Amino acid sequence: MKKRSSNDKVVSKRKTKTSTKSSKEREMYQTKYIGMDVHVSTTVIAIRNSEGKVVTEAIIETKAAEIKDFFRGQRGTLHVTFEEGCQAAWLYDLIHPYVAKVLVCNPRKVVRSDRRSDRIDAKRLAELLRTNAITPTCCRS
Repeated sequence: MKKRSSNDKVVSKRKTKTSTKSSKEREMYQTKYIGMDVHVSTTVIAIRNSEGKVVTEAIIETKAAEIKDFFRGQRGTLHVTFEEGCQAAWLYDLIHPYVAKVLVCNPRKVVRSDRRSDRIDAKRLAELLRTNAITPTCCRS
């Protein structure tokens, strides 16, 4: 919008768009992809946003209370994957009420890298979930 000042000079006023949502509010509505590498005593978790950036990594105890607390603290639409194993059915039933989608995958069908660690596996699972490259062995939403 242009406006003339008292000296007859043209002054330009620009309207800038300001976002009404803070970064925390935007995070609440964002889809997150969670990869979990589950073991008897600990679970390694990696969370990627819809752009593929790792936004959170955590190592928690594989106990119901710890896992529930972790998922209760997350915001946004949550999609979760973990490999099939002896705790898969228990874990599925535990987290299903807190997330939008749970995929249990066959560990033999997950592409592995030469470098292996629990952190790398959790990040890889989250990325495969984000790119829809996981074939589920169990999928109930």
